[in-house]
Amino acid sequence: MIVSARDGVCLFAPYVSGCICVFGSYSNLCWRFYALKALGKALSVELYNCNRDILNDVALVEQYLQEAALEAKATIVETVFHLFSPYGVSGVVVISESHLAIHTWPEYGYAAIDIFTCGTTVDPWVACHYLKDRFQAESYEAHEIRRGRLDDIVKNSVNHQMLTPEYFSHKPSVQAAAA
Repeated sequence: MIVSARDGVCLFAPYVSGCICVFGSYSNLCWRFYALKALGKALSVELYNCNRDILNDVALVEQYLQEAALEAKATIVETVFHLFSPYGVSGVVVISESHLAIHTWPEYGYAAIDIFTCGTTVDPWVACHYLKDRFQAESYEAHEIRRGRLDDIVKNSVNHQMLTPEYFSHKPSVQAAAA
């Protein structure tokens, strides 16, 4: 049974008594997560017969991944990229909504890309198509996996309780506690 937030039932986990909604009391954001039925989406992208010069240009690879993140409406937090010898690039664009990662094999004209997004504001497929075009891939494959499926989280949790951000702000870091 799907009910609206106006009914006073948390749509993120309506069958869990005592659910503490991290988004506020039955908010629209909570509803959007429930509609997704997962905490995030992961795209596994295979790009074939790409432009080999682009695949080996660390500055271009980084630029294209950053542009793809922005095209998908993501917020960039940090980037790390590395050029291997004799060839190949690996890199990650950390976004507020998760990450985009790439590994290139210019000798094969191939790139492996992972795009993970949380929430519903970022569209990983926009980033996928942007990168396919920028790397001039002749063909590609992409598979989407829903990560953190809500039904599975609830089913596999013995003591399911969603926590507010305040819960974590009052805890010492794990490293500080171990010292």
